[in-house]
Amino acid sequence: MERMREELTELVVKKGFSSSEVVELSQRLDKYIVKAQNQMRKKILKYEIVNR
Repeated sequence: MERMREELTELVVKKGFSSSEVVELSQRLDKYIVKAQNQMRKKILKYEIVNR
């Protein structure tokens, strides 16, 4: 994810915010972030259930 974020920043500097490449990469990064957040939530819920 960090590498994608760096790539996105570089792409924005080169092509601007409205570039289709920037939008596409941003959307892909968003999906990865949401997936990571969901995985973290599941781990937290499991931890809370086990440690009741």
